[in-house]
Amino acid sequence: MTSISNKKNGIETSPTLPSRLEPTRSPMINGSRWDQRYSQEAWSEIPDPELVDLAKALKAGKALDLGCGTGRNALWLASKGWSVTGVDSSYVGLSQARARARRLNLSLELLHYDLTEYIPSTGQYQLVIIANLHFAEPMRTKLFEIAKSSLATGGYIYFLGRHKDSVGHRGPSDPDLLFTEKELRDRLAGLEIVSISKVDRNSAPERPASTNVIGWAKCIG
Repeated sequence: MTSISNKKNGIETSPTLPSRLEPTRSPMINGSRWDQRYSQEAWSEIPDPELVDLAKALKAGKALDLGCGTGRNALWLASKGWSVTGVDSSYVGLSQARARARRLNLSLELLHYDLTEYIPSTGQYQLVIIANLHFAEPMRTKLFEIAKSSLATGGYIYFLGRHKDSVGHRGPSDPDLLFTEKELRDRLAGLEIVSISKVDRNSAPERPASTNVIGWAKCIG
């Protein structure tokens, strides 16, 4: 039986589900706000279709999901044989991801971290996910630095973010939190860009469509 422990704000895990939540060393960026949202709203368990298409073409390896939330992408990857580490500032979101993993009998590592302080292993991941993380500077630059440094040679970054054309619609209203195709291309400099596109779609059937920038790029060493 797996239970939540209050001793270290973490999770005690059974041998069949080696997931854990680790405490941060500083206040969480937006952690409390997202705890509230995850507690009050139902969130989709459907992975991003573009990520699904990308991952199907890859050999399963190690994946890092930055800002994994309730785990919709991380859990799908784990179901396909990937060794997944999910990192998020929301304890509630991670707890929901853990509950889903247990229900589906899936194994993954879940870390409770402020992304401004998280330092992943260098060059260890075949896939790094940045999906729906709404950061302004200087964290935006740091986020891409973290993602690039953690990629193994031949590994891929998958990115999904709100497009600046979505201002006034669903999602963040601050333009500094949004992207254009050009900015994403600039952020992925040094990698081999495979695809960058502007896409209108729903993140879940019950939610209105949003305008997104979606891209992926490969580390060529």
